[in-house]
Amino acid sequence: MKEPPFVVASRNPNGAISVATLPRTDTIEGIRIPRADVTIEIDEHSIPIGIFGDYRSLILKFAKSVRGASVIAQDLAGDHAIVITENVTMHDHEIVISGELIDRVGRMAGRPGDKSTPGLVLLVDVPD
Repeated sequence: MKEPPFVVASRNPNGAISVATLPRTDTIEGIRIPRADVTIEIDEHSIPIGIFGDYRSLILKFAKSVRGASVIAQDLAGDHAIVITENVTMHDHEIVISGELIDRVGRMAGRPGDKSTPGLVLLVDVPD
């Protein structure tokens, strides 16, 4: 079995959350970010969530229900947000985002040949 990626998550002073998968290095495969299912717990919604790196899936577990939420995302290199609600799987207290969706949105503003990992900001807007 291959080693999992290094995963880091933090809460920034302004309340925003960041989660990133970081590369592993070895003498056989070199530098790589193994894709994995990553879960983070978030105590509130309606705060920005920065997502960096490669994933098989990212599961956001919320303390409160996200039923009826709208999910909006934007490539960090871009200036245009899109609604991705229909592209995620939503349960009562969690949102599952596929690695393919993170790749697509997190590279939308990239130039041809750009080999950087995806980076995006996500907002979960829950109606009152």
